[in-house]
Amino acid sequence: MPYDKKPGVSLQAKVMLIFLVLALVPLLIIGWFSIKTTEDLIASMVIRQLQNVAVDKVAILERWLDERKADLMVVAGTSILKSMNPDLIAPYLNLVRDKYGVYKNLKVVSASGKIIFNSRKDISSPKINDAGTYIARDALYMSDITYLPEEKESSFDIAVPVTGDNGKLLGTVYGSVGTNKIVFFILNVSLGVTGECYLVDRDGRFLAHKEPSRILTENISQSESFKKIFEKRDGKKAYLDYRGIEVLGASLNVGGTDWYIVVEQDYEEAFQSAKTLKRIIYITLILCIVSAFMLTWMISYRIVSPIRTLSRYAGNIAVSKFDNPIVKINTNDEIGLLYSA
Repeated sequence: MPYDKKPGVSLQAKVMLIFLVLALVPLLIIGWFSIKTTEDLIASMVIRQLQNVAVDKVAILERWLDERKADLMVVAGTSILKSMNPDLIAPYLNLVRDKYGVYKNLKVVSASGKIIFNSRKDISSPKINDAGTYIARDALYMSDITYLPEEKESSFDIAVPVTGDNGKLLGTVYGSVGTNKIVFFILNVSLGVTGECYLVDRDGRFLAHKEPSRILTENISQSESFKKIFEKRDGKKAYLDYRGIEVLGASLNVGGTDWYIVVEQDYEEAFQSAKTLKRIIYITLILCIVSAFMLTWMISYRIVSPIRTLSRYAGNIAVSKFDNPIVKINTNDEIGLLYSA
């Protein structure tokens, strides 16, 4: 009876499995570690960049607001304003408005509350005017941001008291500042294609945005963008913004106001380099797996083939079958010694 018993799992398969495990497991671990480390590094870099942009924008906006206040304080301290003479005030404030180019309107209110000068009489004032906002004030004042669709931008007022040499309140000068200047000069950012920077208030309303139609008409208080301002969260984790798009972002309060600057960039764009690296690593792993499989097959075949041949001969001897020719094994290792024996 011929000896034809076959093992359940061949020795070659076991050898190949051992070689593949030894070759691929470290490679897979290194690949996973590389991807994870790269993603964390990119997230840290993006968040750091967003935070730096937010810090810079807040500092610029605070300085810009201080400059506007300083402008009006200088104006309020001139003898022309203290004269409360409309004929003298008009050419001076028109010159100031043209020179600085940031004031939509300059207005002077007397101590009695009478408006004695308005640089834009032909254009309707914001709705807050009707509520008696333009009154004589004895201290520096900055209004909330308001928006009229026909103006195509939101605006706010800065008021500075005009006092006489004896300290008596003579009136107040108001400067109306449009936020388009803030959007163009301050909130404009270079963060790829999807990066953006906008201004919201404590209630989640847009105060300044590159899309004017959103200003004071949309509330993002329920969005992750707004919640992130007041909640301590892992900055490296993405969240859904007011558009429902996954983003990374940073936010900061503008000192002396209830305004918050939010800087965001789409997660997909920010991690584009990580996705490219993933593809490279996956392709490398596939090539390594194929190469390792071929190499282990060759090695295992070289090791197992002589053993399989000797095993077959041993089986023939066990059943007294001596008529099959013996194939010579030319190896100088232990298998060769076994063949010689």
